[in-house]
Amino acid sequence: MGFEIKNDTVKSRFFIRKEVTKEAFNILKRKMLSLDEVNSWITISEVKAASNLIELLTALRWIPKINSDGNIISITHDGFKVAEEEIVFKTIAPYVQEHSFIQYIREGYSADLKVKFNFDGVDASVTTWSKQYNEQLNEDVFIAIEE
Repeated sequence: MGFEIKNDTVKSRFFIRKEVTKEAFNILKRKMLSLDEVNSWITISEVKAASNLIELLTALRWIPKINSDGNIISITHDGFKVAEEEIVFKTIAPYVQEHSFIQYIREGYSADLKVKFNFDGVDASVTTWSKQYNEQLNEDVFIAIEE
């Protein structure tokens, strides 16, 4: 695939307690290594080499911020190219604090999208909006995509 797609984190509230990061790491790493194919923007050797959740998320293009207690208190995308966000966030969703969310703009390829993951303490739901030009407003707007 030779197309460019870039993520910019718009806003997020994201929290994983230190006590569950090892379990989240083990499950996410196992999941990523079990896939027959991953997006070419992910370097599988970095996934294999990761020894903790911070390293693994970083290899998957998501940069966590850690507080002094060792909790993940926020996460941003590295701004480079999309990877496997839905797989990543749905896999670690049970470890992410309820009411956490990540919202970002995905630019490129066939459409610009706004994507939001909402975490409920068990799962992650995804809402997607497509950027469309509104002639009445004379500007681009995001319209929810029915799934």
